[in-house]
Order: sequence, then structure tokens, then C-alpha cells
Amino acid sequence: MNDDTYKGKIYTITSPDIEGTYVGSTHQEIDERVKQHEREYLLCKDGRRGKTMSHDLMETGNYVVRVIEDYPCANRQELELREGIWQEYYRRRHVLINKFITGQKFRDDYNMPIQCPCGSIVKNRGKVWSRHYKTNRHLTYLNDELTRINDELANINI
Repeated sequence: MNDDTYKGKIYTITSPDIEGTYVGSTHQEIDERVKQHEREYLLCKDGRRGKTMSHDLMETGNYVVRVIEDYPCANRQELELREGIWQEYYRRRHVLINKFITGQKFRDDYNMPIQCPCGSIVKNRGKVWSRHYKTNRHLTYLNDELTRINDELANINI
């Protein structure tokens, strides 16, 4: 792996006490990212921050964090697009705690064209992305990725 590669990870947080799965991504070590989730929960509990999507899971104290994919990529946007694919997978097959699918809107480089993993070049604007997500090319790509992920999950008996 070359030093310029963004060392991304896609992870889930679950609890036997709550129905649902939180799907996130990070370039940090997973222990550091979990500590951030815990700090955000404590700040919310103290009234110094709003409730986060992982709040209810952290509140149980009985949660499991699992890296579901190491995903080397070029940048955060690529990692967020991959995270969104996993969120779609969990949304379709389980209860997804995340309110939004990551990667559908990027905040930085607003007018910069971005290459979607499906191969399309799309301007980075919310409505353009929302239309792109409905194209046959993108839906076929998502379906192929979900099939591949299903096959991988079947091989590891989740």
C-alpha cells in the first residue's frame, strides 16, 4: 500500500439491548474512533452537545464495535461513498440507526466534479447527486456491490 493511500475502515456498532445497527467510517484506529463516540455521548449527557446517531447504543454500555471492511482509498469522499454502500446494505436487510446515507451530499469542493464508484463523473451538487443515485448505471453498480457483499458475508457466516 502506498503512503498516499487513505487507510479507511467501515465499522458497525450494535447492542443486544437495542434493535438496529449504526454504520460508520474512519481513517483513525478503531479504538480512537470509539473513544470519540463515547466522548460525544458524555457531552450530550451533560447537555453540552446534541444527541448523535450512536447515542442510544453508547447509552447501553453494552455495545459491540466491529470493523466490517478495511477500505484503502484516495480520500474521505471515496470512504464516505463506500460507507454509504454499507449503510444501504444494512438499511435493506436490518434496522439502520443512521438517519442519512453518507456520501449523498458532500460539503466541501461543492462545484468540483467527482467520480462516483459506479464510473460516472458527477458535479458535486445535492440535486445532481440525488438524480444520479437513481440512474440505471448507479443502481446496477449498487446491486452488484450488494451482491458481492452478500456473498462475502455468506462466506464468513455473520
